[in-house]
Amino acid sequence: MLMPGFFAEISKSHPIKAASPDEELFALFHQLILSLHMAVGGEAFEDWVLDEHNKAYAYTYLKLFIQMLDSGYGPEKHWTLKSPFHALYPQALMDVFPDARVVVTHRFVLFYLFIFF
Repeated sequence: MLMPGFFAEISKSHPIKAASPDEELFALFHQLILSLHMAVGGEAFEDWVLDEHNKAYAYTYLKLFIQMLDSGYGPEKHWTLKSPFHALYPQALMDVFPDARVVVTHRFVLFYLFIFF
């Protein structure tokens, strides 16, 4: 196991349940554009992940994934995509979701930095 205890620790601050809403990261995870893959993929893979070009395939997949969920488990109002990874690929996001409304929030970086370590 690459990161023993990872899910046990992360679930303390971010509960993950099979039948409850969560972030779209798990759908994007299928498309290999998450930082968890960078730990094992090497420098060339990291460069590819951080390159904003040619990422439309991931958003096309995400849109299809959301449409499937929406057919039986849609939200009461609207879908909210809140992954920080969208900041890496804004053009691809807007190309696939042209009607999306983008809300940018700001957090004091030093206060939240511990989340990633």
